[in-house]
Amino acid sequence: MKGAIDEMAFCSDCGLPVQDGETHECQVLPVKVQPAATGGGQATGIALDKHTLLNLLLNPRAGLSLDSTKEALYGWIGIGGSIIGFFLWGLVLKLKLIWAFKDSFGGLFGNPAKEVPVASNLLVLGILSLATFLVLLWILGNWKGTKKLSFLDAIVKLGGMQLLSGAGFAVAALVGLVWLPGSYLIVSICLLSTLLFTITASLKLFGVDDRDYLPVLGGFSVAYVLVMLIASKLLLNGLTGLLL
Repeated sequence: MKGAIDEMAFCSDCGLPVQDGETHECQVLPVKVQPAATGGGQATGIALDKHTLLNLLLNPRAGLSLDSTKEALYGWIGIGGSIIGFFLWGLVLKLKLIWAFKDSFGGLFGNPAKEVPVASNLLVLGILSLATFLVLLWILGNWKGTKKLSFLDAIVKLGGMQLLSGAGFAVAALVGLVWLPGSYLIVSICLLSTLLFTITASLKLFGVDDRDYLPVLGGFSVAYVLVMLIASKLLLNGLTGLLL
């Protein structure tokens, strides 16, 4: 494709001059297929939007509008934030246990409380709990709901709603340093509110009819409680073995 400008012809693809009567071959790729170059290189698509994160903190239901093809990172941040916050609370519990043992025995027998895996066991329990929670909602939602979602789409949307609970667990960890009963209260409120918010949001997300609420909620409750009872028993048995 050629055009004449000021008696000089240029290739409309590569922009190089073209001599009359000569066969022209582009020496460079057309501009239209060149990757866009910016000062930030290829960082686009990775940068976090602070407004989106703040919105997820103030309004967890905003996670329902996340696009799994473009905003999947926010869903994983929500999940990771919840797990990390719960782990931090577990670290505070272990720290308080170490301090209590030291104060009671004055360090005469060492401090075996350091060997008790409180934080690590709570981390495992938190990961298993959240994974079971989200997977069950996805399975039951697709079973009874009219809106079928892929696993990734459901995890991103429901996972983004967990960011607030992560912040709550972190606050509980800070409170636990000075007032342990208060931290228990905060964690309980976070767990209960997250459970209610996420379940009600998932019913809407999957388009579950009102008449199907009972089988969905009943199936979720039975399966979730069984998994957590088994996991808790195994972890507690491990703690008991160490303490004895």
